[in-house]
Amino acid sequence: ENDEANFTLFYKEKERYYQVKMKRGAAHDLINIFFIDSTTIYSMNSDLAETNNRLALALDVSNITLWQLNYKKSVHIFYDYKVSDQKGKLSVDKENLSMSYDDAKERIYKDDLPLFESEINKLIEGENDKMRIEVRLRRVVDEKPVMLWHEMICVVEKYDDHRPLTLMGLSMNISERKRYELELI
Repeated sequence: ENDEANFTLFYKEKERYYQVKMKRGAAHDLINIFFIDSTTIYSMNSDLAETNNRLALALDVSNITLWQLNYKKSVHIFYDYKVSDQKGKLSVDKENLSMSYDDAKERIYKDDLPLFESEINKLIEGENDKMRIEVRLRRVVDEKPVMLWHEMICVVEKYDDHRPLTLMGLSMNISERKRYELELI
């Protein structure tokens, strides 16, 4: 037996959304019902989801990967945006990957790792506000190991007391550009 139930109700005549909470009262045959007008919240969530979908589409088209580093503990990589059409609206499903910071560092080519770590430390220590570097990453493409050049841009998000909280960054595959640059040399 549930003592309470929660659900969303759409009142079509007034075009309003309500959060409804029904809870058993003190007396066994009494039910308390609470209505909260959640139309504004529903509308804001809907607008936010649409904006997120547009941003995900833009990232997908531009071949940019978002990542988050939780202060040298774990890395969360947001990648593989999949666009689908549901009832006339574009929707994006994101596959995500989480790994330890050490596992993520292993993907960076050994000659580029000191630069990466140095720049990350400068961000964390407050010497720089933004990091922008080019590194080689080991990846598997079509089941074959390859080395890809990536440009990484990163900023640090801080607590109110200015201690580092997390690093937010993006990575863009620049292998083709680097190939052209090396041909010119």
